[in-house]
Amino acid sequence: MKVRDQPEVCGFTIFCDDIRYELGGKISLVGCYGADIIIPGEFPFTLQKLCFSIRIFQRRELLDPNIEVRIYLPGDPDDTPSVSASAKETSEGAVADATAREVEGLPLADQRVVGMTLSLAAAPLVLKERGAIQVRAIRKGKMIRLGGIRVVSQQEMESRQTPLLAG
Repeated sequence: MKVRDQPEVCGFTIFCDDIRYELGGKISLVGCYGADIIIPGEFPFTLQKLCFSIRIFQRRELLDPNIEVRIYLPGDPDDTPSVSASAKETSEGAVADATAREVEGLPLADQRVVGMTLSLAAAPLVLKERGAIQVRAIRKGKMIRLGGIRVVSQQEMESRQTPLLAG
């Protein structure tokens, strides 16, 4: 079976209540959300804190560490994210050089991809309406999807629940 090549760039986001850095390089993601953030009240609703653990992977030979991350909240226009952050090199080629040194001696297959992690926290975060929080990256002028999560009210979720049938 042939294995497909790694895409030029891809990634994902984990949405959680807190991100903690521990000894030994561990990162704890606390209160991770699944498919939905369920709001216990009505909109607008203020979350005390929402964290985004964003992981971006790029093929080493096409590496560009200069990336802008945009986070769109429900109701944001397509051209106006509520949150944006940038990762930029201090000098051109510095990231490629540093990552090349770190993988010296590894098999070629383990040198093909470079991973970047960006941790963001929004506190407090006002959600004006139901909808989707979408995380996107801009790399070399192209938008890359890095995940999303649906925001709904608890009342809406309860009204969608289908009662179990007795057997």
